[in-house]
Amino acid sequence: TDYFDGYITKIIGTQGHDTFILADRTGLPDISLEGGGGSNSVSYENLPNDPNGYTFEVNQSTGEISVIGTASFSGYKIDTATIRSVKLTNNNDTFKGSFDSDVSVDGALGVNTLDYSNLNGINIIIDFQLRNVVKNDNKGNYHTDQFQNFQSVKTGDGDDKIVIVNSTIEGTGGAGDFDVGGGRNILDASNISNYSMTVDYGNNYEASIGYTSDNGKPDIGAKNYKGFQEISLGLGDSNVVNYTHNTTYESNQLVFIGQVNVSNTFNFKGTGTQKFFVDASNNENFFITTGGSQFLTTTYFNELSAAGTNYSLDIKA
Repeated sequence: TDYFDGYITKIIGTQGHDTFILADRTGLPDISLEGGGGSNSVSYENLPNDPNGYTFEVNQSTGEISVIGTASFSGYKIDTATIRSVKLTNNNDTFKGSFDSDVSVDGALGVNTLDYSNLNGINIIIDFQLRNVVKNDNKGNYHTDQFQNFQSVKTGDGDDKIVIVNSTIEGTGGAGDFDVGGGRNILDASNISNYSMTVDYGNNYEASIGYTSDNGKPDIGAKNYKGFQEISLGLGDSNVVNYTHNTTYESNQLVFIGQVNVSNTFNFKGTGTQKFFVDASNNENFFITTGGSQFLTTTYFNELSAAGTNYSLDIKA
Protein backbone atom coordinates (compact mmCIF):
# COMPACT_ATOMS: atom_id res chain seq x y z
CA THR A 1 0.00 0.00 0.00
CA ASP A 2 1.28 3.42 -0.96
CA TYR A 3 0.26 6.62 0.80
CA PHE A 4 0.69 10.05 -0.75
CA ASP A 5 0.74 13.66 0.31
CA GLY A 6 -2.49 15.65 -0.12
CA TYR A 7 -0.77 18.12 -2.45
CA ILE A 8 0.03 15.66 -5.26
CA THR A 9 -1.73 16.91 -8.41
CA LYS A 10 -1.42 13.99 -10.84
CA ILE A 11 -1.45 10.18 -10.56
CA ILE A 12 -0.81 7.84 -13.48
CA GLY A 13 -1.67 4.19 -12.98
CA THR A 14 0.40 1.15 -13.83
CA GLN A 15 0.22 -1.09 -16.88
CA GLY A 16 -1.96 -3.43 -14.81
CA HIS A 17 -5.62 -3.22 -13.83
CA ASP A 18 -5.83 -0.29 -11.41
CA THR A 19 -8.63 0.87 -9.09
CA PHE A 20 -8.82 4.42 -7.75
CA ILE A 21 -10.89 4.76 -4.56
CA LEU A 22 -11.69 8.42 -4.05
CA ALA A 23 -12.30 10.48 -0.93
CA ASP A 24 -13.23 14.13 -0.32
CA ARG A 25 -10.37 16.57 -1.18
CA THR A 26 -12.17 19.85 -0.49
CA GLY A 27 -9.59 22.54 0.18
CA LEU A 28 -6.78 20.62 -1.55
CA PRO A 29 -5.52 20.94 -5.16
CA ASP A 30 -7.29 18.90 -7.84
CA ILE A 31 -5.74 15.56 -8.79
CA SER A 32 -5.74 14.38 -12.40
CA LEU A 33 -6.12 10.60 -12.64
CA GLU A 34 -4.98 8.59 -15.66
CA GLY A 35 -5.24 4.84 -15.84
CA GLY A 36 -2.05 4.01 -17.69
CA GLY A 37 -2.44 0.59 -19.30
CA GLY A 38 -4.81 -2.20 -18.34
CA SER A 39 -8.50 -2.10 -17.49
CA ASN A 40 -8.95 0.60 -14.88
CA SER A 41 -11.76 1.68 -12.59
CA VAL A 42 -12.69 4.48 -10.21
CA SER A 43 -15.01 4.35 -7.20
CA TYR A 44 -16.86 7.28 -5.62
CA GLU A 45 -18.40 5.14 -2.87
CA ASN A 46 -16.57 7.02 -0.10
CA LEU A 47 -17.96 10.42 -1.01
CA PRO A 48 -19.81 12.23 1.81
CA ASN A 49 -23.49 11.37 2.06
CA ASP A 50 -25.71 13.75 0.10
CA PRO A 51 -29.51 13.35 0.48
CA ASN A 52 -29.98 14.98 -2.93
CA GLY A 53 -27.47 12.70 -4.62
CA TYR A 54 -24.58 13.57 -6.92
CA THR A 55 -24.45 14.32 -10.63
CA PHE A 56 -21.52 12.84 -12.57
CA GLU A 57 -21.08 14.47 -15.96
CA VAL A 58 -18.69 13.41 -18.72
CA ASN A 59 -17.37 16.50 -20.53
CA GLN A 60 -18.22 16.28 -24.24
CA SER A 61 -14.85 17.73 -25.29
CA THR A 62 -12.28 16.51 -22.77
CA GLY A 63 -13.87 13.26 -21.61
CA GLU A 64 -13.22 14.22 -17.98
CA ILE A 65 -15.83 13.50 -15.31
CA SER A 66 -17.01 16.37 -13.14
CA VAL A 67 -18.98 15.85 -9.93
CA ILE A 68 -21.77 18.11 -8.69
CA GLY A 69 -23.48 17.78 -5.31
CA THR A 70 -24.77 19.83 -2.42
CA ALA A 71 -22.41 18.05 -0.03
CA SER A 72 -18.88 19.39 0.14
CA PHE A 73 -16.74 17.55 -2.38
CA SER A 74 -14.11 18.40 -4.96
CA GLY A 75 -10.71 17.43 -6.16
CA TYR A 76 -10.57 14.98 -9.10
CA LYS A 77 -10.31 15.04 -12.88
CA ILE A 78 -11.01 11.57 -14.27
CA ASP A 79 -9.71 10.66 -17.74
CA THR A 80 -12.36 8.35 -19.24
CA ALA A 81 -10.03 7.48 -22.12
CA THR A 82 -7.91 5.44 -19.69
CA ILE A 83 -10.37 4.82 -16.82
CA ARG A 84 -13.40 3.11 -18.32
CA SER A 85 -15.21 1.71 -15.26
CA VAL A 86 -16.98 4.04 -12.83
CA LYS A 87 -18.83 3.21 -9.61
CA LEU A 88 -21.05 5.94 -8.16
CA THR A 89 -22.10 6.60 -4.56
CA ASN A 90 -24.82 4.99 -2.44
CA ASN A 91 -27.01 8.08 -2.86
CA ASN A 92 -29.60 8.79 -5.56
CA ASP A 93 -27.14 9.70 -8.31
CA THR A 94 -27.32 10.90 -11.91
CA PHE A 95 -24.81 9.93 -14.60
CA LYS A 96 -24.72 12.29 -17.60
CA GLY A 97 -22.95 10.51 -20.45
CA SER A 98 -21.24 11.81 -23.55
CA PHE A 99 -21.37 10.53 -27.12
CA ASP A 100 -17.66 9.66 -27.46
CA SER A 101 -17.30 7.80 -24.17
CA ASP A 102 -17.37 4.00 -23.94
CA VAL A 103 -17.61 3.51 -20.20
CA SER A 104 -19.06 1.00 -17.76
CA VAL A 105 -20.96 2.69 -14.96
CA ASP A 106 -22.41 1.14 -11.78
CA GLY A 107 -25.03 3.24 -10.01
CA ALA A 108 -24.49 1.28 -6.77
CA LEU A 109 -27.30 1.79 -4.24
CA GLY A 110 -30.10 4.36 -4.40
CA VAL A 111 -32.48 5.14 -7.25
CA ASN A 112 -30.21 6.35 -10.04
CA THR A 113 -30.71 8.09 -13.37
CA LEU A 114 -29.03 7.60 -16.74
CA ASP A 115 -29.15 11.03 -18.39
CA TYR A 116 -28.31 11.49 -22.08
CA SER A 117 -30.62 14.47 -22.57
CA ASN A 118 -27.70 16.69 -23.63
CA LEU A 119 -26.96 14.50 -26.68
CA ASN A 120 -29.03 16.28 -29.32
CA GLY A 121 -29.18 14.72 -32.77
CA ILE A 122 -28.06 11.34 -31.38
CA ASN A 123 -30.23 8.22 -31.57
CA ILE A 124 -29.97 6.12 -28.42
CA ILE A 125 -30.97 2.55 -27.51
CA ILE A 126 -31.00 1.84 -23.78
CA ASP A 127 -31.42 -1.90 -23.25
CA PHE A 128 -32.09 -3.08 -19.69
CA GLN A 129 -31.78 -6.70 -20.82
CA LEU A 130 -28.29 -6.29 -22.30
CA ARG A 131 -27.49 -3.46 -19.83
CA ASN A 132 -25.99 -1.26 -22.47
CA VAL A 133 -26.50 2.12 -24.14
CA VAL A 134 -25.83 2.31 -27.89
CA LYS A 135 -25.32 5.85 -29.22
CA ASN A 136 -25.60 6.52 -32.96
CA ASP A 137 -24.89 9.90 -34.59
CA ASN A 138 -26.54 8.89 -37.93
CA LYS A 139 -23.15 9.31 -39.64
CA GLY A 140 -21.93 5.76 -39.13
CA ASN A 141 -20.36 6.44 -35.73
CA TYR A 142 -21.37 4.38 -32.71
CA HIS A 143 -20.31 4.30 -29.07
CA THR A 144 -21.54 2.00 -26.31
CA ASP A 145 -21.77 2.41 -22.55
CA GLN A 146 -22.44 -0.44 -20.13
CA PHE A 147 -24.55 0.06 -17.00
CA GLN A 148 -26.05 -1.58 -13.94
CA ASN A 149 -28.12 -0.42 -10.96
CA PHE A 150 -29.98 2.37 -12.76
CA GLN A 151 -33.73 2.83 -12.65
CA SER A 152 -34.60 6.10 -14.42
CA VAL A 153 -33.78 7.34 -17.91
CA LYS A 154 -33.57 10.68 -19.76
CA THR A 155 -32.66 11.13 -23.42
CA GLY A 156 -32.47 14.00 -25.92
CA ASP A 157 -34.15 14.88 -29.21
CA GLY A 158 -33.07 11.82 -31.22
CA ASP A 159 -35.17 8.77 -32.13
CA ASP A 160 -34.68 6.59 -29.05
CA LYS A 161 -35.67 3.12 -27.90
CA ILE A 162 -35.87 1.82 -24.33
CA VAL A 163 -36.05 -1.95 -23.75
CA ILE A 164 -37.25 -3.01 -20.28
CA VAL A 165 -37.42 -6.41 -18.57
CA ASN A 166 -38.76 -7.77 -15.27
CA SER A 167 -35.68 -6.72 -13.32
CA THR A 168 -36.27 -3.14 -14.48
CA ILE A 169 -39.54 -2.94 -12.57
CA GLU A 170 -39.00 -5.32 -9.63
CA GLY A 171 -37.23 -4.99 -6.30
CA THR A 172 -36.39 -2.12 -3.99
CA GLY A 173 -34.79 -0.26 -6.88
CA GLY A 174 -37.85 -0.72 -9.08
CA ALA A 175 -38.60 1.16 -12.25
CA GLY A 176 -38.20 4.89 -12.12
CA ASP A 177 -39.59 7.44 -14.53
CA PHE A 178 -38.53 7.66 -18.19
CA ASP A 179 -38.40 10.95 -20.13
CA VAL A 180 -37.12 10.48 -23.68
CA GLY A 181 -37.47 14.06 -24.92
CA GLY A 182 -38.17 14.78 -28.59
CA GLY A 183 -37.87 12.56 -31.64
CA ARG A 184 -39.88 9.42 -32.35
CA ASN A 185 -39.39 7.06 -29.44
CA ILE A 186 -40.19 3.42 -28.64
CA LEU A 187 -40.85 1.73 -25.31
CA ASP A 188 -40.34 -2.02 -25.72
CA ALA A 189 -41.85 -3.97 -22.81
CA SER A 190 -42.37 -7.14 -24.87
CA ASN A 191 -40.02 -9.11 -22.60
CA ILE A 192 -42.04 -8.35 -19.45
CA SER A 193 -43.59 -11.62 -18.19
CA ASN A 194 -45.89 -12.55 -15.28
CA TYR A 195 -47.24 -8.99 -15.08
CA SER A 196 -50.34 -7.59 -16.76
CA MET A 197 -49.89 -4.00 -17.89
CA THR A 198 -52.33 -1.10 -17.67
CA VAL A 199 -51.27 1.81 -19.87
CA ASP A 200 -53.02 5.14 -19.33
CA TYR A 201 -51.95 7.26 -22.31
CA GLY A 202 -52.83 10.94 -22.58
CA ASN A 203 -51.71 14.28 -23.94
CA ASN A 204 -48.11 15.23 -24.71
CA TYR A 205 -47.15 11.57 -25.23
CA GLU A 206 -47.37 10.91 -21.50
CA ALA A 207 -48.13 7.41 -20.24
CA SER A 208 -48.63 6.02 -16.76
CA ILE A 209 -48.06 2.26 -16.65
CA GLY A 210 -48.99 -0.04 -13.78
CA TYR A 211 -47.94 -3.69 -13.49
CA THR A 212 -50.30 -6.21 -11.87
CA SER A 213 -48.76 -9.54 -10.84
CA ASP A 214 -50.13 -12.69 -12.48
CA ASN A 215 -48.43 -15.11 -10.06
CA GLY A 216 -48.92 -13.76 -6.55
CA LYS A 217 -45.97 -11.40 -6.41
CA PRO A 218 -46.57 -7.83 -5.22
CA ASP A 219 -48.01 -5.48 -7.81
CA ILE A 220 -45.79 -2.70 -9.14
CA GLY A 221 -47.06 0.85 -8.69
CA ALA A 222 -47.65 3.01 -11.73
CA LYS A 223 -44.60 4.68 -13.26
CA ASN A 224 -44.43 7.65 -15.60
CA TYR A 225 -43.13 7.33 -19.17
CA LYS A 226 -42.97 10.52 -21.23
CA GLY A 227 -42.24 11.03 -24.91
CA PHE A 228 -43.05 7.61 -26.40
CA GLN A 229 -45.02 7.32 -29.65
CA GLU A 230 -44.82 3.52 -29.81
CA ILE A 231 -45.37 1.07 -26.95
CA SER A 232 -44.99 -2.72 -27.14
CA LEU A 233 -46.84 -4.52 -24.36
CA GLY A 234 -45.66 -7.55 -22.40
CA LEU A 235 -46.47 -11.24 -22.06
CA GLY A 236 -48.70 -11.05 -18.98
CA ASP A 237 -52.17 -12.61 -18.83
CA SER A 238 -53.94 -9.45 -20.01
CA ASN A 239 -53.04 -5.88 -20.96
CA VAL A 240 -55.15 -2.75 -21.22
CA VAL A 241 -54.44 0.50 -23.04
CA ASN A 242 -56.63 3.42 -21.98
CA TYR A 243 -56.11 6.15 -24.56
CA THR A 244 -57.51 9.58 -23.67
CA HIS A 245 -56.68 12.82 -25.44
CA ASN A 246 -57.97 16.33 -25.97
CA THR A 247 -55.81 17.31 -28.93
CA THR A 248 -55.15 16.15 -32.48
CA TYR A 249 -52.37 13.66 -33.18
CA GLU A 250 -52.92 13.52 -36.94
CA SER A 251 -49.28 14.15 -37.89
CA ASN A 252 -47.79 11.89 -35.22
CA GLN A 253 -48.70 8.26 -35.63
CA LEU A 254 -49.03 6.40 -32.36
CA VAL A 255 -48.58 2.64 -32.28
CA PHE A 256 -49.64 0.22 -29.56
CA ILE A 257 -48.41 -3.36 -30.00
CA GLY A 258 -49.86 -6.33 -28.13
CA GLN A 259 -48.39 -9.82 -28.05
CA VAL A 260 -50.03 -12.83 -29.74
CA ASN A 261 -51.96 -15.16 -27.38
CA VAL A 262 -52.36 -12.40 -24.79
CA SER A 263 -55.71 -10.79 -23.94
CA ASN A 264 -55.25 -7.15 -24.96
CA THR A 265 -57.89 -4.42 -24.67
CA PHE A 266 -57.81 -0.96 -26.23
CA ASN A 267 -60.12 1.72 -24.82
CA PHE A 268 -60.23 5.17 -26.38
CA LYS A 269 -62.16 8.27 -25.36
CA GLY A 270 -61.80 12.03 -25.22
CA THR A 271 -62.38 15.02 -27.45
CA GLY A 272 -60.75 16.37 -30.57
CA THR A 273 -60.21 14.79 -33.97
CA GLN A 274 -58.50 11.41 -34.20
CA LYS A 275 -58.22 8.68 -36.80
CA PHE A 276 -57.81 5.05 -35.78
CA PHE A 277 -56.78 2.25 -38.09
CA VAL A 278 -57.70 -1.24 -36.93
CA ASP A 279 -56.60 -4.48 -38.58
CA ALA A 280 -59.01 -7.29 -37.68
CA SER A 281 -57.93 -9.64 -40.46
CA ASN A 282 -55.64 -11.92 -38.40
CA ASN A 283 -57.60 -14.44 -36.30
CA GLU A 284 -59.91 -11.69 -35.00
CA ASN A 285 -57.03 -10.02 -33.19
CA PHE A 286 -56.67 -6.28 -33.58
CA PHE A 287 -53.69 -4.01 -33.79
CA ILE A 288 -54.08 -0.31 -33.21
CA THR A 289 -52.36 2.62 -34.83
CA THR A 290 -53.39 6.27 -34.74
CA GLY A 291 -52.72 8.95 -37.30
CA GLY A 292 -51.00 8.23 -40.62
CA SER A 293 -52.64 5.88 -43.12
CA GLN A 294 -50.77 2.57 -42.92
CA PHE A 295 -52.05 -0.69 -41.49
CA LEU A 296 -49.57 -2.66 -39.43
CA THR A 297 -49.49 -6.45 -39.38
CA THR A 298 -47.82 -7.48 -36.15
CA THR A 299 -49.86 -5.78 -33.43
CA TYR A 300 -52.62 -7.68 -31.70
CA PHE A 301 -55.63 -6.54 -29.68
CA ASN A 302 -58.77 -8.63 -29.23
CA GLU A 303 -61.15 -6.14 -27.62
CA LEU A 304 -62.05 -2.56 -28.51
CA SER A 305 -64.22 0.06 -26.86
CA ALA A 306 -64.83 3.68 -27.77
CA ALA A 307 -66.43 6.72 -26.14
CA GLY A 308 -66.47 10.34 -27.26
CA THR A 309 -66.89 12.22 -30.48
CA ASN A 310 -64.94 13.20 -33.60
CA TYR A 311 -63.44 9.76 -34.12
CA SER A 312 -62.84 8.13 -37.49
CA LEU A 313 -62.54 4.34 -37.24
CA ASP A 314 -61.21 2.52 -40.30
CA ILE A 315 -61.45 -1.27 -39.99
CA LYS A 316 -59.64 -3.67 -42.28
CA ALA A 317 -61.75 -6.82 -42.31
